[in-house]
Amino acid sequence: MNKNNFSYIAAGLGALLMVVALKGSEVNETGSTLLPLLTLLLVCEFGAVVTAIGAFLGYKHFPEVNRFSKQAAVVVSCVFMCALFIFKGYSLWPQ
Repeated sequence: MNKNNFSYIAAGLGALLMVVALKGSEVNETGSTLLPLLTLLLVCEFGAVVTAIGAFLGYKHFPEVNRFSKQAAVVVSCVFMCALFIFKGYSLWPQ
């Protein structure tokens, strides 16, 4: 695998993990979430790390490509998903 392609993989994996985190945190009739809390926190943490690394490696790849390309969109989406994973993890944490 080439490091230049990791940001694309991170964006795709981040989107998949975001769906898992959002659907798994829905509350059912009994008042519990669909996935256990520790699993949701692990998904959020792993998603934040993967998308942060994808954003970093994609940003490092900027000098080799046109700044207004799909690489820029992937980096912005990785940064946005990383922030969402962090906020979702904090919102799941019990008070």
